[in-house]
Amino acid sequence: MQSNAEYYKGLKKLAREQRVTYGLQTSRIGRREFRAIFKQLGIKIHLWPMVGLPGEPLKHLRGAYLDVEGELHVMVDQSLPNDPYIFTLAHELKHHLCDTELAKAFCHDDNQTEVVEIGAEVFAAELLYPEAEFSRDLDERGIQKGKCSQSDLVMLKHDVGTSLSYMG
Repeated sequence: MQSNAEYYKGLKKLAREQRVTYGLQTSRIGRREFRAIFKQLGIKIHLWPMVGLPGEPLKHLRGAYLDVEGELHVMVDQSLPNDPYIFTLAHELKHHLCDTELAKAFCHDDNQTEVVEIGAEVFAAELLYPEAEFSRDLDERGIQKGKCSQSDLVMLKHDVGTSLSYMG
């Protein structure tokens, strides 16, 4: 049986492979790139809450991956700021690539500690800003491992223009 650490390591590798597959060469990946990826994969993106559907049952929803009778859908909370929105799309891409047996993957506050959800976060972070690039960028700024402050992260994000959110 695979350990969680091995599972997460495999997801990082998959994320780096997806960067190559889709020609993602910088840490600034936007909605346009995700629309193109999802279109190529046959996935429709929907904003949540959807007009005409009540939002209360899923009010803590950040995103969802759904396979409804062979049609693929991703829902994203429309109130998210840009970078968390992008992170959510990357997160849902992991569900598409790895969790198709689930058919439905709802990502909300109540399940974010589950291994599959943590794996999606690991995948999304690596897809948007690979750990090797992050480490290199910290080294270039003289920031030692384990000594990175919140202000260092803010400056780094500003300097490199990554779409990885601060939470990511």
